[in-house]
Amino acid sequence: MADLSPEYIAEIVRTQENAASDLRKRMEEDYARYLLEWKDDRWENEPPENHRIYISPEARNYADRFIALLSGANLVMQVPYGNKQSAERQFGRQKERFARWALDEADAALRRRMQPAVRQQLALHTAIRGWYGGRALLYKDSDGSTKVDITPFDPLHTFYQMGVDGLKWVCYKVLKTREEIEEEFGVALSTSKGQASGSELGIPVLYWYDEENSAVAAEGQWVEPPKPHGAEHTPCFIGYVGPNAFIQRKDTADVKALMSKVGESIYAPLRDAYDILNKAMSDRWTYVARSIDPGSVLKSKHGDKKLVDNPFASKSNLSLEIGESIERMELQEMTRDSDLMVAQVLGDIQRGSFSHTTYGDTPPHQLSGIALSILQGGQGLRVQDQVLAMQNAYRQITSLLCEQYQSGSFSRVLAKGREGRSYYSEEVDPTSVGLADDLDIRLLPRLPKDEAGAYALAQIARGGPVPLLSDRTIRDDTLGLVDADGEDDLIKEQMAERATPMAVLMSMFEAAVKQGRQDLLLVYGQELQKLVAGAMMPQQETGPVMNGANGGSQPRQRGMPPEVLPPQMQGFRGARPVAAGAAPIDQNGTR
Repeated sequence: MADLSPEYIAEIVRTQENAASDLRKRMEEDYARYLLEWKDDRWENEPPENHRIYISPEARNYADRFIALLSGANLVMQVPYGNKQSAERQFGRQKERFARWALDEADAALRRRMQPAVRQQLALHTAIRGWYGGRALLYKDSDGSTKVDITPFDPLHTFYQMGVDGLKWVCYKVLKTREEIEEEFGVALSTSKGQASGSELGIPVLYWYDEENSAVAAEGQWVEPPKPHGAEHTPCFIGYVGPNAFIQRKDTADVKALMSKVGESIYAPLRDAYDILNKAMSDRWTYVARSIDPGSVLKSKHGDKKLVDNPFASKSNLSLEIGESIERMELQEMTRDSDLMVAQVLGDIQRGSFSHTTYGDTPPHQLSGIALSILQGGQGLRVQDQVLAMQNAYRQITSLLCEQYQSGSFSRVLAKGREGRSYYSEEVDPTSVGLADDLDIRLLPRLPKDEAGAYALAQIARGGPVPLLSDRTIRDDTLGLVDADGEDDLIKEQMAERATPMAVLMSMFEAAVKQGRQDLLLVYGQELQKLVAGAMMPQQETGPVMNGANGGSQPRQRGMPPEVLPPQMQGFRGARPVAAGAAPIDQNGTR
């Protein structure tokens, strides 16, 4: 971009802030609702004296449950293998491990900066803001090693422009103090005339990324001049929640109105319901508080006497003239229709969020197991849009990082992690990442009952004389295992250990060696010798066999040679009890 300058960036950010002002206002109101910052709009300033304000925690409980469900979901990143050969499957496995390495490294970097993990931030933004955004970059450390930077952006302060092939540019606006800017970038900002330079003032810092360069501007000057970022595309990701596209209404040509309806939060169907519930509960609390001290009336001859203290709240002796009396004021009560209204509002909130059974609450009347399953299963529909949005975010992130890594501009990374029950540690070849197909990313928010259902379905698909699905399909799709091939190898290894009595005894013998159990070594050693002797029982075959270059002959023997025994058993001459005080027998059968 030839005319790129700090002034140009600041101007287009101001333009987009104005165009998206309605959307930004909605985001702020939803976040205030999440923080339980509610104000009764029936009063211009403060509510009347002694009027109580009740803020229902329903909005925060719903959002926290929603975010926890997304944060704890099972993230499956797989390259679809199908019927591909072993070499092609190895390429896909390398790409999967690189993606997991990148996400783990990014989370570790965020933790060092005291920030939540990538998944937690994306869950919060998609749930409360209705949008997501951020940058995904590889860079070289001072020692030449490859580092990863995945930083989610707050959608409220993220601005972008789409081009023909995707994002044309993205700008993220953050407030920082003058000291923070100078410490981070090593640049002294020029102070304008009459401008304070205290650390308490926030200065807008603009992080700019386009298709070629990245830069940082503040106070109308570069704090980090434009430089190539090395990616083939704009190294940022952005998107919104829900199926709504930029739909233009019949008589609406306002860009603000067009933007405000795109990317809804989880509060979309609940905003008015929460406000009505808070108002109704505030009025109820006010009436309950007044019932404790509804007020007193002192009837006197001239009406000029006043009560200093409440005679009904404390012990007091009063002298009244003839004809004077003290009476309690009549209690105010809410109309009976208020109960019906509150019940209707709570029902609408439950239908627009999670049912109360999700939180462990059960209704006073007994429900059948089928009814409870239907109520609890409805939350899958609630999280669907956010799940799809987070899957799209991870697809963009991994696509950007794999594209940069396979270019060959970065050193190899050592990927370490866990696949199922096994651990791996290997270097990832950039060429293998480039040869693999695209990652298929699925986010599976499952409850414990969902896990049990998946395993039951897997058994059904595998049972019968002719299985409905192959084991590989069941492990990949039904169970969503991270490494189906690795799990298959573990199962075969386990089957091999139990296939024959010899294999079982050898496995037990090796386990006893590792644990240093000399007593068990003697027992298993005897049993192994018996098996070997039994296998060698068939004696020599008739007829000589030529042996060696000398042309001699020797009988041909059948059975297993002694070399099949474990190293600890080779040369073992039989089990002899260990006398008291004698030296123990080592792994070679000697004292």
